[in-house]
Amino acid sequence: MDHRRTVSRRAFVPPVWLIMVAVVAAVAGAATIGWFAWDSTRDDDPAASASSSPTTSEPTEESPEPEPTPVPTTPVPEPPAPTQPAVDRTPGVSILNGTGIDGLASEASDFLSDAGWADRRTGDTAGSYPENTVYYPPQFEAQAQTLAQDLGITRVRPSVDGMRDDRLTAVLISRPSSLS
Repeated sequence: MDHRRTVSRRAFVPPVWLIMVAVVAAVAGAATIGWFAWDSTRDDDPAASASSSPTTSEPTEESPEPEPTPVPTTPVPEPPAPTQPAVDRTPGVSILNGTGIDGLASEASDFLSDAGWADRRTGDTAGSYPENTVYYPPQFEAQAQTLAQDLGITRVRPSVDGMRDDRLTAVLISRPSSLS
């Protein structure tokens, strides 16, 4: 027999139990290193331990008594504002200019458009009126009050003969306060 051996080309295959032991040791080592790294940051840094712990600690001789932690307060919601019924601005409105100011009725019409009055017509009047007035047919009394409020007019009266009975009429003899 030859005392020299022929080198085999086969690789060394460790037994399964050896592989399992190596894997468990590697995982345990990594977990241990991670635990010590995490635990050392908590012990060495007082700010980190104070911010990570919600409980208060007893004062020590080294530090003054800690400030009490403010308790967050939940804001009390405001009660909802009382809802007012929708204002009816559907009746048509005739705006009559009784002043010498050119374009005042158109200016008032544009203002009322922004306020929600859709059907507006403008014109001039030569009649004599004591002050700015909103005239209304009987079925539009509530809307006349709204129109007067929108324009800043204080005088509201029932329609007179010759005025239309299907719309409101605003007679301007001076610039209304809402257009100032």
